Amino acid sequence: MKVKPIPEKTALPPGSMIGEMLAMQQISLSRFASALEMTETDAESLLAGSLPLTDAIAKKLETLLDLPAHFWLGLEASYRSDLKK
Repeated sequence: MKVKPIPEKTALPPGSMIGEMLAMQQISLSRFASALEMTETDAESLLAGSLPLTDAIAKKLETLLDLPAHFWLGLEASYRSDLKK
């Protein structure tokens, strides 16, 4: 069996971690979108990494998931930087 090599670094959007936290806390996509004051389509885009995580979104995530806004903004900055490499 041939094993594919794992890339040195894979850019993961903050949405990956957000999605895991939503699942652990049993927060539905609908409730998540409502808490962030966005459509479910935009919430899905945020989770996928195609919608950038802004200051306003980070502040709402801080309230919803109890992690500081600067944490989310740091993940977003790292993700966008990794995409450019």
